[in-house]
Amino acid sequence: MSAGEQIIVLGSPGRSTFFKWKAAPQSARLARDTLERLSLILGIYKALQILLPEPHTADTWIKRPNSAPPFGERAALDRMLAGNIGDPRSANISRHLATRCEAAGRDGTQSDYQPGANAGRTAPWTGRLPIA
Repeated sequence: MSAGEQIIVLGSPGRSTFFKWKAAPQSARLARDTLERLSLILGIYKALQILLPEPHTADTWIKRPNSAPPFGERAALDRMLAGNIGDPRSANISRHLATRCEAAGRDGTQSDYQPGANAGRTAPWTGRLPIA
């Protein structure tokens, strides 16, 4: 995602605030709305990692048009950028993916853990999601 897209998805903080967050995430002070947005974003990210084990596919899914009902032939990112990420359009993305994980029997709980299943996929938090 571009910096502009990231800013919109995070609730349109000032550009300088956004870049301060990126430079020093450990000292960022986030409002409840921003925390809720991050929660939805991380839920979407987690579900994609569970459902799409090939990294490139998982990382580019958000920009590809989707025919599932919540998307209406649009990309998930387009839906997220069109309004508040907490509104039903964007929250539906998170719910849609969570439902898909449950239907596949892979909800990401500890009981689903299989050593080596995602070898090399987990890295320390860098303050950026690897979504192309």
